[in-house]
Amino acid sequence: MTGKTWKKVSDTRSTSFTDKGLKKNTTYQYKIRAYQTVKGKKVYSAFSSVKKIKR
Repeated sequence: MTGKTWKKVSDTRSTSFTDKGLKKNTTYQYKIRAYQTVKGKKVYSAFSSVKKIKR
């Protein structure tokens, strides 16, 4: 995504997530990644591929 920035939406322990307050007729793009806490620090996986959702 050239010229675009990503913003963190949420941390969750769930396998699903609902992003509330989205604008109609707008396409949103999401990437996810897993993490686990090791010795008090979060260790992250690589990001998923981009998923586009139209509201």
